[in-house]
Amino acid sequence: MNSQVEFQIHLERVRCGDQQAAADLVANYEPVVRRFIRFKLSSPSLRRIFDSLDVCQSVLCKFFVEVSAGELLLRDPQQLTALLLTMARNKLYDRVREAQADRRDARRIDGGGEDALAAVADPGQSPSEMLSAREVLDLVNEQLTSEERFLVEQRMAGRPWEDLAAELGASPEAVRKRMTRAIDEAAERLGFRED
Repeated sequence: MNSQVEFQIHLERVRCGDQQAAADLVANYEPVVRRFIRFKLSSPSLRRIFDSLDVCQSVLCKFFVEVSAGELLLRDPQQLTALLLTMARNKLYDRVREAQADRRDARRIDGGGEDALAAVADPGQSPSEMLSAREVLDLVNEQLTSEERFLVEQRMAGRPWEDLAAELGASPEAVRKRMTRAIDEAAERLGFRED
C-alpha cells in the first residue's frame, strides 16, 4: 500500500471521528505548526499575550471541524502540511490584528523593564530565536534533494562557488542559482515565504 493511500485511509478515519487517528495526526503535525508559529511570532510584546500553543490549538480545532464536515480534499501529507501552515499564518495575522486594535494595542502596554533589559542584554539572537531558526533550517533541509543538500552543506562549510562549479562541471553562477532556487522552492512549499 503506498503512502498516499495510507494517508487517505488515515484522513477518512479522522473524518469518521476516530480519536486515535486524530491523536496521531496531532502528534505528527503539531510540532511543525508550532515551529512555524514561533518563527513568525517575533514580537516580545505579542509573545506576552499569546504563544504558539494558543494559535496551534486554534488551527487544529478549525482543521478538525472542516475535515469532519467534509470540506477539505487533501491528496497527501505535503498538502496537509501546507494547508496547516497557511491556516496558522492566517490565524496568527488575525490574532496580531486583534492584539493591535486601538483599545488593546499590545505595543502600548508599558512593561517597564524592556528598555532596561535591552540596555544590558546581548544584542545577538536569543536562545529561542536561535532554536526557531535551527528548526526552520531543518524543515527546509528535509525538502531538499541529496544534491541540493550537498551544495548547502559545502557552502556552509565555506567552500567557494568556483570549487563547487569545477567539481560539478558548471559555472559558479549556475551552481549558486541552483542552490538559491532549491532553498526558495523548499521555503515556499513550507509556507515560509510571502507571495
